Amino acid sequence: MKITAVEVFDLDVEGTAIPWHPVVVRIHTDEGISGVGEAGLAYGSGHSGAAGMLVNLAEEFLLGKDPTETESIWNTLQTHTFWGYSPGPVIYGAISAIDIALWDIKGKALGLPVYKLLGGPCRERIRTYASQVQFGWSPDKEVWLHRPEDYARVTRIMVDEGFTCVKVNPLRFGPNGEFLPQIGGKLPASTVSAMADRVRAVREEGGPDLDILIEFNSRCATEAAVQLGQRLEEFDIMYLEEPVHFMDMSLMRDMKARVNIPLAGGERLYTRWQFLPYLQERIISLAQPDIGLAGGFTEVKKICDLAHIFDVQTQMHVCGGPVGVAASLHMAAAVVNYTLHEHHVRLRHPGTRAIVKEDYQPHNGCFELPEGPGLGIELNDEVVNRSPRKCVKLNNA
Repeated sequence: MKITAVEVFDLDVEGTAIPWHPVVVRIHTDEGISGVGEAGLAYGSGHSGAAGMLVNLAEEFLLGKDPTETESIWNTLQTHTFWGYSPGPVIYGAISAIDIALWDIKGKALGLPVYKLLGGPCRERIRTYASQVQFGWSPDKEVWLHRPEDYARVTRIMVDEGFTCVKVNPLRFGPNGEFLPQIGGKLPASTVSAMADRVRAVREEGGPDLDILIEFNSRCATEAAVQLGQRLEEFDIMYLEEPVHFMDMSLMRDMKARVNIPLAGGERLYTRWQFLPYLQERIISLAQPDIGLAGGFTEVKKICDLAHIFDVQTQMHVCGGPVGVAASLHMAAAVVNYTLHEHHVRLRHPGTRAIVKEDYQPHNGCFELPEGPGLGIELNDEVVNRSPRKCVKLNNA
């Protein structure tokens, strides 16, 4: 089997509150089997970079190769691209998307779901948390919330749907609903109280058995993060995610020493090399690699196994399109030390769900194991072909 063509889609999902651009690759072979993968850059400012990098890598390293040789191809993409030794979201987003697609091909060729190839399922169902209370929980309209009573209302909706865990960023918006920029120095007492009131509303509405993750998106200076973290200790928080800047590990070390909430993070870490020091120093209790950024199946399985050595739980960071969701579910099924799956509010949007023919959604707070060979999904050509697409082919294909 050999790779004959690679399609790259820079998708434009219409009708979302912010620009939303899942970047998807589809790799074709001479045996008529194709596989899909996704770079984890649907949000922020980087999708076109990942799409361009995918084209570059396909032209230089993929055409004519045996797609089942995932380990060799991954090593080539890291060591022969120059930038593979400088971990970052564009290069590793592209490598991740390629790797996911190759595993999809391998699973389809063997007639097995990817999680079977990774060692088989470690659980029958995948516990899932509802992510981003502050954006509401509407399937088609994102509403930015700031009043505690709205946080309580949305929490009730999530709990009624069967979720036993939710995630909320209480400082995305100020006391009056204004967008908060990066936060430097200590916060005014009124702002801290407003943040705490939102989390209190989630806790009181959800009850003592609801698990709550708090997310700061690395938007706080250390003193503000410590100030908020200490205030939130009373609410029995499961994990505090990305409270400070991840490029300086000493900031997270300072947080761990001063705040009595287990720390989580990893969506901005790429490859096992970047995760290792956080694990060695026991800074994070929950490792959150993004399978569409940290290296695809080939690398993220190694990250999860590495975390297991240090008695650290794992969870895929999931904030993108349904191809990334499918890949994350297969990893969640196969990893011993997996604890939760993230279901982001934007994955409920009809435009996002229409990207693939199959629609993986949780029921009663859990996902069932994916069915079918490979990832168990196929792109919806009627939808994806509306967006910018580039295809590279072997000369004789």
